[in-house]
Amino acid sequence: MKLFTEINFWSWYSTVTGIVCLIFYYITMLVVCTENLSNLLQPELNQEYYRILSNAKAVITIILLPIVALLPDITYLLITRIFFQTPTDFVMGLQKQDPHYEYQGFKHIEAQYNPDSVKKQKTIQEIQQSENFPEPSSVELQNPK
Repeated sequence: MKLFTEINFWSWYSTVTGIVCLIFYYITMLVVCTENLSNLLQPELNQEYYRILSNAKAVITIILLPIVALLPDITYLLITRIFFQTPTDFVMGLQKQDPHYEYQGFKHIEAQYNPDSVKKQKTIQEIQQSENFPEPSSVELQNPK
């Protein structure tokens, strides 16, 4: 469950893998607690898991305890994502406000290794002047009705 709070890039692969891991864990617990296998591995374990699951309080605890234990982690994660922007979030906000915004942060690295590519690229000001785009400060965001 902790793994689900630490994933930054969700895809169907990571979701399915997490769910399969949880299912595999519970199936393993059920199989290990069968009479034949538990007598082979550890005789004291025989039918113990089934006795635990027959109690309603234990089932509720098994379901709710991981969620309650992860509440501080989830709270911290949500607070940092909502109130403290990462540099990527800041640049994405600028791009959302001005669709023609281009991040210039790594141009010096590209110029060092490939000087010809920098010469071929137009600056934002050149594009705006050639295509008569309005200045970003004069563009107001309008809410669609």
